[in-house]
Amino acid sequence: CANLASSSSDFDAVTFALLQIDLAMTDCLSIEEEHTLQALLDTYPAEPVFLERAVRLYSQLGKWQLLHQLLPKLKKYKVYDEAAYAKVLVNVATGLMPVLAQRGDAAELKALWKSVAKVHDNEDVLLAYCQALLILHEYEQAQKILELHLRKHWSDKLAQQYIQTVVQDKQKQLQFAEALLAQHGQKVTLLTILGSLAKENAYYAKSKEYFDKSLQLQVTPEALRGLAELAVTQHDYGRAVQLLQQALVLKTQ
Repeated sequence: CANLASSSSDFDAVTFALLQIDLAMTDCLSIEEEHTLQALLDTYPAEPVFLERAVRLYSQLGKWQLLHQLLPKLKKYKVYDEAAYAKVLVNVATGLMPVLAQRGDAAELKALWKSVAKVHDNEDVLLAYCQALLILHEYEQAQKILELHLRKHWSDKLAQQYIQTVVQDKQKQLQFAEALLAQHGQKVTLLTILGSLAKENAYYAKSKEYFDKSLQLQVTPEALRGLAELAVTQHDYGRAVQLLQQALVLKTQ
């Protein structure tokens, strides 16, 4: 930072301001300290030390729009290495996408998605984007993205989101999940999802088979609840209550 000031006194003042900001960031930044950093950033827009502080500040305060605006400078002045820069992209995407969705700004959301292309395979980014699309009622687009990723890589998080996504053709959704089973093999979450989808399509025997297979791998509240709902379809309320009680015990352990 030796190039920051024309005199040692100016440099000492900048250093003092930075130390104040660093100390404040361990607790809670005041408005005055926030403005101090912004003034330093305005004065030295190409200085990595201030850009890095700004990233920390905006992340701490949840000012994702401002952090997004810093991305070109972070890249241009090589503030971070590739891995660290990718982490910043993930934070920006997962922080800003819900804000844009709640605002109803589909155009900005899609522009943001495009700008973070390097982390499109990050499951937290994918999940945030799909959830934002669902808020905007873009169900088909969310479905396509989830299916595309699940074909390539298994993810419990994305699979659980997939089953909650509104789709027009539940039969095709079941067929897609069964194709995932053939591709990725038996997984607890996938078998439970298949049980739920089979139940929604009124394939009750198949549904029970999937839930039972899931429970053979691991006893989960979700599979027990699925079997309880199946028991209700057969008017076996005693069995349904028993299964739900088991699920509740697991949930509260």
